[in-house]
Amino acid sequence: MENLYQPIIDQSPYGCVLFSKRTSNSSQGFDYEVKYFNRAFLQFISLPEATIDQVNSLINSRVGFLFDMTSCLNKVSVSEKPLEIATFNDVQDIWCKLIFHPLDEKSIVVYITKSETSVSDPVQDSVLNSKILELLNQISNIAVQGINKKGEVVYWNKVSEQLYGYSDQEALGKSFIDLIIPESLKCKVISDIEGMLINSEPIPSEELVLHNKNGEPVAVYRNCFILNNFNGEPELYSMDIDLSELKLKNTMLNMLSVATSQSPATIVITDANGNIQYVNAKFCELTGYTVDEVIGQNPRILKSNETNPEVHKQLWITISSGEEWHGEFINRKKSGELYYESAVIAPILNDFGKITNFIAVKEDITGRIMAQRAIMEHSNNLAALLEISRSFSSTLDQEFLLPMIIQKGVELINVDGGAIYIKDGDFISLKSIWPEPNQPLPGFVEKTSISDHYFASQCIDTGEPVTISKHNFKQLSFQELAILDQLGVNVMLYIPLISANGVFGLLILSGDDENRTFTQSEIEICQSMAAQASLAIENARLYKESVNYTNQLKQHNVELENLNKEFFIAKEKAEQSDRLKTAFLQNMSHEIRTPMNGILGFSELLRTPGLSDQRKDSYVRYISESTNQLLNIVDDIIDISRLETGDLVLVQDEVDLAEILQKVYNQYRDKTNESVKLNTFFPEGEEVKFIGDNQRIEKVLQKLVCNAVKFTRDGEIVFGCKNRGDKWVLFVEDTGIGVDEEHKESIFQPFRQADMQVNREFGGNGLGLSIASRIVEQMGSEIILESEPGKGSVFYFALPEMPAVKDDSALKVNTDSLYTKEHYNVLIAEDDEINYQLIKDALTGSSYGERFDIFWARNGVEAVELFRSHGFIDLVLMDVKMPRMDGLEATKIIKEEDQAVPVIAQTAFALEGEQKNVLNAGCDDYIFKPINIGSLIEKVYGFLKLPYNDQQQN
Repeated sequence: MENLYQPIIDQSPYGCVLFSKRTSNSSQGFDYEVKYFNRAFLQFISLPEATIDQVNSLINSRVGFLFDMTSCLNKVSVSEKPLEIATFNDVQDIWCKLIFHPLDEKSIVVYITKSETSVSDPVQDSVLNSKILELLNQISNIAVQGINKKGEVVYWNKVSEQLYGYSDQEALGKSFIDLIIPESLKCKVISDIEGMLINSEPIPSEELVLHNKNGEPVAVYRNCFILNNFNGEPELYSMDIDLSELKLKNTMLNMLSVATSQSPATIVITDANGNIQYVNAKFCELTGYTVDEVIGQNPRILKSNETNPEVHKQLWITISSGEEWHGEFINRKKSGELYYESAVIAPILNDFGKITNFIAVKEDITGRIMAQRAIMEHSNNLAALLEISRSFSSTLDQEFLLPMIIQKGVELINVDGGAIYIKDGDFISLKSIWPEPNQPLPGFVEKTSISDHYFASQCIDTGEPVTISKHNFKQLSFQELAILDQLGVNVMLYIPLISANGVFGLLILSGDDENRTFTQSEIEICQSMAAQASLAIENARLYKESVNYTNQLKQHNVELENLNKEFFIAKEKAEQSDRLKTAFLQNMSHEIRTPMNGILGFSELLRTPGLSDQRKDSYVRYISESTNQLLNIVDDIIDISRLETGDLVLVQDEVDLAEILQKVYNQYRDKTNESVKLNTFFPEGEEVKFIGDNQRIEKVLQKLVCNAVKFTRDGEIVFGCKNRGDKWVLFVEDTGIGVDEEHKESIFQPFRQADMQVNREFGGNGLGLSIASRIVEQMGSEIILESEPGKGSVFYFALPEMPAVKDDSALKVNTDSLYTKEHYNVLIAEDDEINYQLIKDALTGSSYGERFDIFWARNGVEAVELFRSHGFIDLVLMDVKMPRMDGLEATKIIKEEDQAVPVIAQTAFALEGEQKNVLNAGCDDYIFKPINIGSLIEKVYGFLKLPYNDQQQN
């Protein structure tokens, strides 16, 4: 309570001392000690400065007027009545008046004033009381009301107006009871007032809930005292301190306390020295410590020494400077278990900016850290297994492979060594051990019965891993124990090696630490590695058998080697196929749908009644152009697939560069913008002919020119060839948008253009430059790009040195040898009626169409039967894929019966492998679907020795 009266005491012009009853018996003979005093009091004892302890010591001496003061204190405490006395101050040689006001059962205020006489004077008392009231009116936080014996208000200060809502004019002269006392307290308050004014019975200080002018409750702490008026009549004065804000703060503190205690985060509050003063329930739940065990302790009891000391140092520097610290700890529970916490630690400052406490709010992040570690471990395991798989795939020699498998297993789970046993009937044979032992092992280790080895037998029978440690060594044989002792092995892990036929061997990993255990994750990753090892061992075994078989049967050597190569190539193709699949689906959907839209749309429009011939011709032309566009896309897809998988085979035929340049020019001269000029360059007087892949060189030039046409809006495109020493260089130069340095490499990757904006603005599937680049690389050269954004680009590549073209005049066809028959019997083997009708109409509508007699077989069986039943067939058009019997099988049968009959295969597969299969089956030539009518007729006429002119077919 002394804090409430300090403002009054400090501002009083009189000497004031606040006494409080001691908590234990005093040896000085009285029960009070000084709690507070003002500077005016020091003047009465002639001291400029003094502490509370010094004043208490002086009063305890009980000399002079201080003796009278202490004596009266005991009287007031006994009588509990206000007391006024006059006494002589022998320190200053003056008379003083002492006024004793009991505040409550434990506190008394003593006022000291100068007095001209030792007799109490009512007038002087009144003046003194007025001074006290004037002083009380200046206190801004205490409401004071005065009440006479009639219960009427005689004093009402400004704070009372603010607290209760009545002005002094409204309150003075009114019944104090009616103004602010609730009905439930009226009897008690009336009794208290009468007792204090009439019988001098003090009213104890207490908390009350009164009400204001609006009837609203007002919580106050009340203390009452008596002052005499000018007539010497006692008046009761009530000092009320508003507790509303304090109550609200207490409520908020209670709510905060509940929230803190029930928080899912751990909360720790320490003093300024770091000693724990409070922890919540979550702290105890998480750490295992009770509240009593940690109060007064330093948070270092949680220290695990796993956190970097620099973290703790930085933490203390931060919070000591008044700043908030964020970070993570690795702490240790009472049980010794480690756990991870994310913490926010902040200092608590008093009104003077001094640190009084620290508060830490921490979250248990052990689960998150463990999950992150598990993810990291899983990622590392996958990376390790991938690297191991690559290592295993790098050799087919068991002599190198088996030690490699052991070594990779040792590195994978950090053990010391291992061995591999291969099952051989009822026996297992030691095939490899790593590292090599210092001393030779006994002979029985090389090959031993499975039944003699308990754990090996268990692993083979169940196909599950088996762990062995010191505690189950008793199940090992004497011989096994001797070997383990020689090798220094104390723990082992048996992993079965499994193929399609079951367990065929054991991978054993061992360590010398007898306390070593194998975790479930270690066992699982070893199983994954063993699966890869099993495949690698099986492949190596097959390879070894194939080599041995090759030595015995040399005629099958090439086939067996190809099988092994195809196995690895197929694996690589499968991996590449997965990578390309997503890119293919994402990039080709729009490119394929665009021409399909033209084909389907104009096909539908052709059905419109009353179309003019001109409109029909236009629609047919649009369908043809869209079909060619779609076919080009399909060709690009097939080309990039061949290049990615290495299936593209360069063909050696005659190449005429001038002819290629002219064909490309004719193809693109009408496809440029009106503002773009297309030109070719060829050295005058030169004839460039050599042996190479004519089709591929033409395709590369097509792709480069097509790229230039697409990205050039105005200016010029020039393409051609130049002689650079002993090599010819093909180039394409344009004034298009150009390519910045950042994208010069990426534009040659499949499905890539310089950026997505280019793709949206110019279209295209992003395969052209990639195809061109790969073809040139396969030729042994490289496409060079020189470009500047906004100014244009130059693509060029050097043709490798090629053999010159020999004089083939003797091989030219003698047109005089051509002859014609009246009728030609043509057998068309095709299971699709639409394709059959297309081929039939194409042949019968050609120049010599009236001479063709067409026979239709819907499958391979019918084709063979028609060939046999009919007397003579001049030519067979054979679909490769048909029901009942495919076209290749039917071709073999027909060729066995008549080797001379020409067979042209029709195939939808444009890969080199398919072409090879077609020719190996006996077909004389092939044509790809979708069928080019001109090419079909040219091939048919060629085999039937009919004169052919492509102009006649248009």
